[in-house]
Amino acid sequence: MAQLLQFFPPFMEGLWKSIADVWNATWWMVMPLISVLFFWEFWVLYIRFRFIVAIEWILLDIKIPKNILQTPKAMEQVFAAAHAPYTYGLRFLEKYWEGRVEHWMSFEMVSLGGDVHFYLRLPKQYRNLMESAIYSQYPSAEISQAEDYVRQTPKIMPNKTYDLWGMELVLQNPDAYPIRTYPMFEEAVEERRVDPIAMISEVMSKLKADEQIWIQILCRPTGGDWRKKGEEIIDKMLGKEPKKKPGIFSFLSPGVTFQELARAPFEHPSIEVTKKKEEDRFKLLMLTPGEKEKIEGIERKTSKLGFETTIRFMYIDRRDSFSRDNVAAVQG
Repeated sequence: MAQLLQFFPPFMEGLWKSIADVWNATWWMVMPLISVLFFWEFWVLYIRFRFIVAIEWILLDIKIPKNILQTPKAMEQVFAAAHAPYTYGLRFLEKYWEGRVEHWMSFEMVSLGGDVHFYLRLPKQYRNLMESAIYSQYPSAEISQAEDYVRQTPKIMPNKTYDLWGMELVLQNPDAYPIRTYPMFEEAVEERRVDPIAMISEVMSKLKADEQIWIQILCRPTGGDWRKKGEEIIDKMLGKEPKKKPGIFSFLSPGVTFQELARAPFEHPSIEVTKKKEEDRFKLLMLTPGEKEKIEGIERKTSKLGFETTIRFMYIDRRDSFSRDNVAAVQG
């Protein structure tokens, strides 16, 4: 220790000596605590990995007739069924002894040399649930178990023969903000209704024999905590004060301020409530059309079931014919 202190300025020798003395006196208490924390992190990682590896996955190939009369809203009911496995909070032993996590599913749109497939990758125990949900909305659909197309590609890519380009899509704004969904592509008149995936399916159907496009939408159901972010954004846009979390001694509070108590003999409490409602109504009228549209979109989104979602895209082709035009088309 003395050899180490000679490299520091004289005024720091006392400080480092004090730190060294404290460490020599307390290391036997600190080191076991650090070891327990490290062990806990590795234990949780191990049991979760063991649970995920044990999941038995299947891949369903879903074929729906082209001239289907159903609107995209029917698919919303299928996603509602995908939310059914949600446990509404795992118990302590399930999370930290069994390593359980919320199950997820992957809705995939894949083109293999121009042959477009709609796949659903899911844990085996939910096959009957999802097949029933699909048949209830699309009675003429054909569902069969398929071989995993991922295993048909080389294990190492890019290589001397094939090249690839991939990405994950993320949101530019917070989760509570909406994205364009099927109602924005619909019109009251049947002739004016636009298929939201027509462009991308057209691109995928024109691939050459060695080209592939994979689009995977991984969905894991979640609770309602994410809706609070939407409410906070709306309150901020309306200029409302953020709601304060109750403190430790909040049960002792009468629920009103001292000012309200002082005014109570002369002013009815309902008058104050009416004033606040009028202020909120005035703030709402002062919003721009764009701000109103954002608030309506957030409220519409927070009324739906929530999923933690990852969207992946990959394009594969031979090196001598690799074209970024297909990448740009899918991104567009």
